[in-house]
Amino acid sequence: MNSPRTSEVGSTRAQQGTCIYVVGAHRSGTSAVAESLARLGLTVPAGQDLIPANPWNEHGHWESKQLVGFNRRLLDQLGGTWSIPPVPEPGWESNVSFDDLRAEAVALFEEVFPAQPAVFKDPRLCITLPFWQTVLDRPCAAIFVYREPLEVVASLGARNGLGKLHALALWERYARAAAANLDGVAVLAKEYGGIVADPAAWSRALVEFLSGTGIRITHAELHAVQRSIDPGLRHHRVDIAGRSFFTQSAQDVMAALRRLEGAHDPWRAPSFGEEPAWVGDVLSMRLEIAALERRASLYEASRPYRLAAWAQRHLRRV
Repeated sequence: MNSPRTSEVGSTRAQQGTCIYVVGAHRSGTSAVAESLARLGLTVPAGQDLIPANPWNEHGHWESKQLVGFNRRLLDQLGGTWSIPPVPEPGWESNVSFDDLRAEAVALFEEVFPAQPAVFKDPRLCITLPFWQTVLDRPCAAIFVYREPLEVVASLGARNGLGKLHALALWERYARAAAANLDGVAVLAKEYGGIVADPAAWSRALVEFLSGTGIRITHAELHAVQRSIDPGLRHHRVDIAGRSFFTQSAQDVMAALRRLEGAHDPWRAPSFGEEPAWVGDVLSMRLEIAALERRASLYEASRPYRLAAWAQRHLRRV
């Protein structure tokens, strides 16, 4: 019998095939990794569902519009957004309140990926991966890509206008969540800087890892991966002066991830210790500001506000 808070999730799962998750914080190189997998012949979202390339991702995102939208809804139900990631309660993924979404997720995944092996890439997976693990009843492995935090901070500032402290808190929460939520999964961990510095070594490591999952790659496909890695797309690099804005906790997390680089079957979540209080304080403040901005936007769209604005404009002419 189910408890009030948990659900027997095994009866609602997608079947067969292999799924490769691409996991990492926003602006950490997840798109480059997903492109590598696409060049190797794995299935990626297609047609109108594929998020197109743009000036911030010139080679494309390799993400499904539908699955990204679904992950947004999951984050919203958990009380957060991509830029204000929540810290869900342990076991949240099996809560009965997600049962309707679970059934929807099965159908959606099979629509997006009619053939396998599939490449499921979305930085929000750092937070939402436990839910998808209850949905995908198939062999699953993951590529965990991480990047120098201050390069992520610079990239998020340029693309989204995020302040340095906000972006650094965002990186730390995503990195900690990803490392914890991948526990028990076969994982290839790789720093983005190493991918662009040596595409040939990256290609070999990727092919060897995929071979362990039963995915065989041809010689021609291997060279296609090397050609797809464009060092020119790494627009933000950390200089010595930039390191002055760097918390000890972020340094410690990054150092631990670098020590874990390589293949793990299975991945065992490292112990980073408690998330520093400042990370929660910064993200909580951003959540409060976002709520105030939404209220202000609703008020400005209201009839009384519009009437008052109209009267103010016209009364000045009298």
